[in-house]
Amino acid sequence: MSTKTPDLDRAKSVAKDAYMEAKYRHKFGQPAVSRRFDAVARIAIKEMQDALDAGHGKKTYITYIQVLERWLIPYFGGKHINNVDVHELEQFDAWRAEKLGRDPAASTITNHVSALNRVFDVAVARGWMQQSQIPELKNRGKKSTRRPAFTSEEWRTVQRYLPEFAKQGHTAKTRMMRSLLHNYVNILANTGMRHGTESLGLKWSNIEWHTDKSGERYLKLHVDGKTGPRELIARHNVETWLTNIKNGFEAYKGLTFDQLLKQKRDDLVFRLSDGTVTNALGATFKQFLVKYKLLTDAQGNERTLYSLRHTYATYVMLNKGGDISIHDLAIQMGTSVKMIEKHYSHLKPTMIADRIAGKRWKPKAEDLTASAKNKKRRPNDKAEQTEG
Repeated sequence: MSTKTPDLDRAKSVAKDAYMEAKYRHKFGQPAVSRRFDAVARIAIKEMQDALDAGHGKKTYITYIQVLERWLIPYFGGKHINNVDVHELEQFDAWRAEKLGRDPAASTITNHVSALNRVFDVAVARGWMQQSQIPELKNRGKKSTRRPAFTSEEWRTVQRYLPEFAKQGHTAKTRMMRSLLHNYVNILANTGMRHGTESLGLKWSNIEWHTDKSGERYLKLHVDGKTGPRELIARHNVETWLTNIKNGFEAYKGLTFDQLLKQKRDDLVFRLSDGTVTNALGATFKQFLVKYKLLTDAQGNERTLYSLRHTYATYVMLNKGGDISIHDLAIQMGTSVKMIEKHYSHLKPTMIADRIAGKRWKPKAEDLTASAKNKKRRPNDKAEQTEG
């Protein structure tokens, strides 16, 4: 080690203090050296980013990196990794809740705990803290709740006013944003795609036609997000909304929709018509919902672009449930049967009464005539049986 001083007596004193501290740490099972949290976190981030760049990193690494950059490094950064104990975590919980303005959801805490464990694992592997020093990490977050979908009446309101909203805007940029939103909302609502993780990475090369044995064509999208790569089949009207987006680009105007798909371009689908990528679709959608009084449902739950995924699922279960099983829906949406059942157990029997009760039997006129004749004959039949 370096004492960082040219003075011999001072150097001896620093060296002696360092020796005594190292001896104390060894006696009580503590690492001889430690590191600041931010330094260890940067190593953890680099390891995850390297894995992602190499193509074998988990999708969750993206979330963990964001959590470390936004939450954990700003709070724990200057502290030594082996001093992050239960008390520090409790203080962090309070700080986080204050920043959020609410108690975090259980899923949020799960991501924070997982990201924190990545940092602890790096520290233990490099001898900067002992396994026994890792504090117990508990998840006391609020259980996740179903995001509110749109009712049929509310969805008709969206359809009525979204085109009008798309044409409004004081600047060309705003009008481009709203025009893209108009198509984006309808595509999400007719595919069940996840906003953000799956949709914003969609390229024209990820879209193709699937033709079945009867010759019927279906639009197939290859998406990659929360649960990894998967395929989904879009409702037929999605071709219209994608064509609208295509027609907004000068480079595509000489092409038909099919010709564009055959070119397998790696251009992102959801861009403004000037070619720039935007992260403001969520905020723009919120403006629309506020303007037309659709932001919250009857229980006060706030809607977001993610509500369109739930609107899709609710529509399928209410209107196509006889043809599509929960298992099929789970595959289409890239989730599990358990999650479908969890989030859509709110559907009431009265909402699907026609499917539960089946078709009502209506007797034909000749059946009624025959029944009436049988009733008239029954007394004589009994008499004949008694005489016999």
